[in-house]
Amino acid sequence: MSHRLHLTPYNYDKLVRSNLRDFDLLSDSLFSLNHHNQSRALTMPLDIKETSNSYNVIADLPGLTKQDVKISIHDGNVLVLEAERKYENKVEGDKYYREERSSGYVSRSLALPDNADHDKISAKFENGVLTLTIDKKPVEHVTEKIRTIDIH
Repeated sequence: MSHRLHLTPYNYDKLVRSNLRDFDLLSDSLFSLNHHNQSRALTMPLDIKETSNSYNVIADLPGLTKQDVKISIHDGNVLVLEAERKYENKVEGDKYYREERSSGYVSRSLALPDNADHDKISAKFENGVLTLTIDKKPVEHVTEKIRTIDIH
């Protein structure tokens, strides 16, 4: 008695189309926002760059105003950016087919380098983009905070 292995030809295109269809169905159900009290989380994408005399933090906050944003420094060297978009009240009787705009609260915390001058930070908010410029201290004013630990 001989045992033969029967192989079925592999149809790669059919598998890819099937997986893409399944992904479309999954993403429609996961990201469909037709249900009450569901909304996407508010985000704050950042760019951080260093120039010869400053650090720049650029945050995208589309749809917000400068009154929706708070900037503070905590513990002497932690820059905290906070923003909030209030959830809009629904009008009784209106039909909502999608609710995709973000609402809620978002906060980002950034540890400032030792040479950042906390007294020379400027902020500008224009067209939903927050730009912070943090001047650098002159090199002679930067103190390095290194402490060695003895091993016993």
